[in-house]
Amino acid sequence: MEKDSKHDPTSTTGPADVEEGAVIDPAAEKVLVRRLDWNILPLVMAIYLVSFLDRVNIGNGRLFGLEKDLGLHGNQYQTCVSLLFVTYLLFEIPSNLLLKKIQPQRYLSLACISWGIVATLTGLTQNFGGLVACRLILGTLESGIFPALTLYLTFFYKRTELGFRLAFIFVSSQSAGAFGGLLGYAIGHMDGVGGMRAWRWIFILEGIPSVLLGVIVWFGLAPDSDRARYLTAAHKELQKARALTQVGYSEEGERFHWKDVRAAFGFGQYGTETMWFGFSTFLPTIIKAIGTWTSIQVQLLTIPCYVLSATAYLIMARVSDHYRLRYIFTMIFLMISIIGYALLMGDVSPGVSYLGCFFVAGGLSVSVALPLVWLPSNMPRYGKRAFGSGLQLTLGAFGGVTAPFIYVTKDSPRYLLGHGVTLALLAFSGVLFTILYISYRHANAQRAKGLEDHKLQGKTEQELNEMADESPLFVYTL
Repeated sequence: MEKDSKHDPTSTTGPADVEEGAVIDPAAEKVLVRRLDWNILPLVMAIYLVSFLDRVNIGNGRLFGLEKDLGLHGNQYQTCVSLLFVTYLLFEIPSNLLLKKIQPQRYLSLACISWGIVATLTGLTQNFGGLVACRLILGTLESGIFPALTLYLTFFYKRTELGFRLAFIFVSSQSAGAFGGLLGYAIGHMDGVGGMRAWRWIFILEGIPSVLLGVIVWFGLAPDSDRARYLTAAHKELQKARALTQVGYSEEGERFHWKDVRAAFGFGQYGTETMWFGFSTFLPTIIKAIGTWTSIQVQLLTIPCYVLSATAYLIMARVSDHYRLRYIFTMIFLMISIIGYALLMGDVSPGVSYLGCFFVAGGLSVSVALPLVWLPSNMPRYGKRAFGSGLQLTLGAFGGVTAPFIYVTKDSPRYLLGHGVTLALLAFSGVLFTILYISYRHANAQRAKGLEDHKLQGKTEQELNEMADESPLFVYTL
């Protein structure tokens, strides 16, 4: 491609020169961001797609005789689903804090290979104990993936760019749901091949790609901008300049400070992720219960729900980034999901209940994902961002423990307990997100009036940057 010397990002002089303090050339920055996107997002999406697929395919396996073949009874199936999130919770924050010490591509590669092996071997389990062991190990190995991927993106992108990039992670998870339904439909016809039931083939054939992807990630994912082979020296300088344009950024601030961990929270995530884990894992069960469809037909009926969820977030992430607003869009789509659960709880026809699934799916990804961008984007210091993201996701992962036990078999077909509890938790999350919004808006108003300007006295520019979001110059994203 022919280069425009005026906007050439590989030039060693001009707008990208950090030391000269020149304004960043928007065209050069656009070229750089596009290069980052092409080299980062495909692998990031693939990692989360296979991790999500390996985590929730137990729901598809249930349709093809998993419970009967393993002799599960009572709440043993729900226990197996839930136990994954016990180890998931325990190791989520530590893995996030270790990411700065361990090269990200090594961490993600080894995790991907390891959980792929465990997911594949799940197809060979013979009893309840074997399935429990596989789920516990799988939870340990997958615990740090989403926090790591989210934090990894903050190494390369500005906070105003994160929403749309995080959208691709959530699109990949919903693509995994749709892809899993399509695979389940195809693999369902393999029942009896090699003397094995279809549910075993689901685990085996969906686990192997994770192992192969882990090898690719080892060589294909750069640790950070400075060590990215796909960036020139000038690209790396421009990347540093981009980071320094963000109020609250400093090189010292990118180091971990234990005092930062006290300021991080994300309790609202618990309610939205109860919906996330419950709907993603039990959607095949919910759809099967509201109609007279076969197991193979149910797999196909899950696909449109996942496609809608992915499309909604991909669009709204771009809109949210453009307007730099998180709260309002989170609340709108939270309400859409609440309407969906109200429809599912009603004594209505199968068609209306299936429509309820679309309402839940339509609000699902937006109401879960935007807060995951909103909180870290208001935490410029690395330590607070790392712990805050980890804590937010850990509290959210409690939803994975809750969801299996509120969707119990005896409540079929309307699952009033599961839908009712989820609806109430979504309302709870809405209240907490509103409190967060009000507090951020109040802080911005105080700073706009100059009521915190006394904190500027006697401070150098470096010291102000060290203050991060506590600086009077920092404006919270709403």
